[in-house]
Amino acid sequence: MTRKQYLRQQMITPITKIKYAILLIFTMFFILPLITHAISVEELEKQIQDKQNQITELQRQIDAYQTAVKNKQGESLTLNGQINALKSKIGQLEAEIKLTETQISQTNLKINNLEINITEKEENLYKEKNGMQEILRTINEYDKETFLETILKNQNFSDLLSQVQYTESLQEAIQDKIEKIRNIKKELEQEKNNSEIQKNILENFQNNLEQKQDSLSNQKSEKNSLLIKTKGEESRYQKLLNEIIKTKAAFSKEIQELEKQVLAAKGFSIRVQATQIPPVGTEIFKRPRGVLTQGYGMTEFAKKGAYNGAPHNGIDFSSGAGTPIIAAAPGKVLARGNNKGWGNWIAIVHPDYFNLVSLYAHMQAPSELTINSPVTNSSIIGYEGSTGFSTGAHLHFSIYNDFFTFLKNGELYFNYFEGTVNPMNYIY
Repeated sequence: MTRKQYLRQQMITPITKIKYAILLIFTMFFILPLITHAISVEELEKQIQDKQNQITELQRQIDAYQTAVKNKQGESLTLNGQINALKSKIGQLEAEIKLTETQISQTNLKINNLEINITEKEENLYKEKNGMQEILRTINEYDKETFLETILKNQNFSDLLSQVQYTESLQEAIQDKIEKIRNIKKELEQEKNNSEIQKNILENFQNNLEQKQDSLSNQKSEKNSLLIKTKGEESRYQKLLNEIIKTKAAFSKEIQELEKQVLAAKGFSIRVQATQIPPVGTEIFKRPRGVLTQGYGMTEFAKKGAYNGAPHNGIDFSSGAGTPIIAAAPGKVLARGNNKGWGNWIAIVHPDYFNLVSLYAHMQAPSELTINSPVTNSSIIGYEGSTGFSTGAHLHFSIYNDFFTFLKNGELYFNYFEGTVNPMNYIY
């Protein structure tokens, strides 16, 4: 290597180092953030999909638990059957809690993803606005020149024409920037709207999680209470069950006689009669949540004499203590009360559906709805419980074509033995 080549290399090296430094700085501040950003979004989407797969699997488990509860309902007149049914409900609730927690986690990931998109669009909007300001500044400089100044500044006509064309291109660029800004703002508003929707979904999931946790606690307490009362012995359980059946039968006989007297004397407080009984199969009422645990009519429990020889006048569903009870159809609150037999109950009249009345009993606490409050088929009217004469947390659901209320010992009752139709004929 000659001295001249060596000196040239020494001169180039500092320049090369500076170039590498600039390239490194550019990579760190501009290229790497973009790569990292892309990976994080991709990873978020993968995590969201993983959560969706978990949700699908958990839903499958919940369906299996629901089937188990349904299959065990026929065994519920034995201690083993009742305990197994409670275990299945507990398992179902635990799976539902895990499902809700997974849904919360997935929703949080979606919100994070949306926030990244929002930040990205805000950055794009900022860049486009800056670009537009630069163009406007250039146009403004041209606008300050008089036509004579423009002609004199340009040495020939082709230069003048080029400047005019350049000015036109700047105006086109402005229009393009305005359109881009408009589109980015539209997308930004949509992303922000989606973010709000996801946050509302998240809030609903969190409320649902609290309800499920309360319900799980109640189911475990019910199971433990049953085991304490029976000491795990079938004979003790049967004795307890027979006592409940005898108490219900005596109560049913008393109410049955009282209902006849009330009708004969027209001593009812409220009476609503349907304009007609709709044809069987008419879909009017939304099916209550949970597993059907007792049907309408002469069920096994009814045959044991629980209703003094009368049939079961509604259908029972079990979804776990504390589960929200939803109105089965739009209407308004007709009556509500709390009595020895049915615990906390509420009746809703449905003017749009022949003035039929739907009734919900054994609720955990009195409904917060007042008389004449309007309801929709998504209104929460109470929470599943085991108040009154009940062998466990469930919802008693009846449909009346002739409904009336009356007082007994200061408590408000409703007719039980007459005026009902099979709800299964009208639910969907």
